[in-house]
Amino acid sequence: MDLIPALRTFATVAEQGSFTQAAQQLELSRATASKQIAFLERYYGARLLRRTTRRLSLTDDGCALQRRAIDILAEIDALDDVFQQRAVEPQGRLRVSAPLYVGEHYLSPAMARLAAEWPGLQLDIDLTDRRIDLIEEGYDLVVRIGELRDSSLISRKLGETGVALVASPAYLQRYGTPAQPADLARHEMLWYRYGQSVFTGTLDLRRQAEPHYRTNSGAVLRDLALAGHGIALLPNFLIGDALDTNQLVSVLPEHTQLRLGIYAIYVGTRRASARLNVAIDALIEAFADFR
Repeated sequence: MDLIPALRTFATVAEQGSFTQAAQQLELSRATASKQIAFLERYYGARLLRRTTRRLSLTDDGCALQRRAIDILAEIDALDDVFQQRAVEPQGRLRVSAPLYVGEHYLSPAMARLAAEWPGLQLDIDLTDRRIDLIEEGYDLVVRIGELRDSSLISRKLGETGVALVASPAYLQRYGTPAQPADLARHEMLWYRYGQSVFTGTLDLRRQAEPHYRTNSGAVLRDLALAGHGIALLPNFLIGDALDTNQLVSVLPEHTQLRLGIYAIYVGTRRASARLNVAIDALIEAFADFR
C-alpha cells in the first residue's frame, strides 16, 4: 500500500475526527480509509487512534505522526505545484537584465531559443553593467556577477570565472612590469565604474591616482588595455582569447586568486511562474560551458 495516500488519509481522519467525514472528503470508501490507517499502524508498529462508538481520538504516537504528516504532505503538495506549474505553457511579459558582454554572448542566444520555443512569452531584455535593483525596477530575472547581498532574493548559480590583472606587452615594455602591488601606484590603471571592488581580490587598488580612463564597460576596458593604455582588472571570460594569443599578459597573478560566481537572481516566492522556470532552465543550459 502506498505510504503517501495512507498518510493523507490519516491526517484527514485526525483533522475531521471521523472516518466517515474523512472518506467523503477524500472520495474514498470508509472501508478503504480504515484499511489505510490499519496499514500505517502495522508499518510504524504503533497504535495511532483510539476508537469508541462515540468518539475518535489520537494516541500520543498518533499526535506525533499527525504533526510530521502535515509537514511531509505540505512539502509534497509544494513539489506537485512546481511541476504542475512547469506543465503550464509559459506566457506573458518577462523582464530580464544582464551585464553587456554576458548578455550579448550568453543571454541573447538563450532568449532567442526561448522565444522560438514559447511564442506566448513577451521578452523585455535590458543589457547594462549597472547594478540593477531587481525589486525597485521591476525585473523578473537578473544575471549578476559576484556575491548576492540581498537575502530576500533567490540565486541560482550558473557558473564561475576567474579574474586577472592584465596589460599589453607594449605597455609593460614601455613602463615596466609591476613586481608587487605597491608598484601599481606608478602605473596607469584602467577603471571599471560600477563595482570595481568586486574584482579586486587581494589587491588594494584604492591607493591609485584618479585614472585617465574610466568606463562602465568591461569590453571597453579590455580594448583600452589591448591598445596599451594601462593595466586593467578583468574577468577571464572577457580576456581569455587575448591571454591565449599573448595580446595581453597577466600582471601580479599571485594577487588575483579570485573566483567570481555568475548567478540568475529572482524574487523568492512559494513557487516560480512558468515563464521564470523556463527562462532559468534556458540560462543553465546557455552557461554550461561558462568559465
